[in-house]
Amino acid sequence: MAGLIDVAVATEKVTVQGEVFEVHGLSFGSLAKLLVRFPEFGKIAQGGQFDFASLAVLGPEFIAAFLSAGLDPNWIPEMEKIVGVLPIDEQMQIFVAILKVSMPRGVGPFVETIATAAKLLGLTNPAPSDGSPKASSTRRQRSSG
Repeated sequence: MAGLIDVAVATEKVTVQGEVFEVHGLSFGSLAKLLVRFPEFGKIAQGGQFDFASLAVLGPEFIAAFLSAGLDPNWIPEMEKIVGVLPIDEQMQIFVAILKVSMPRGVGPFVETIATAAKLLGLTNPAPSDGSPKASSTRRQRSSG
């Protein structure tokens, strides 16, 4: 049986201005860096509202950071400046490649996995069905019997 060290890191190739780049999936580390810099991203993610209007609220700085994180897990501010001025078609190609590599089973199964993890951690409702961005922080109560 293969160990994790034997598994190749999944990437997707994207051509930008004639050059081929490898896009990596976002890791927990990259996601944490994005959440610290852009707390509004956490609120949108918590509410499950991943549409263009929600992303637009985050602004071009977030989009540049997100794309840079997918291009290089150790991204630097200079990369964000370059990615931030690429034509939208090239940005979207990178964005789609990041989603494919980060969530190979699709967004739905990924959200289900997050909901399962939240349930195991004792959160009762990580993404409320009423559309509100607030998550319940109620913890499971242990039975005393």
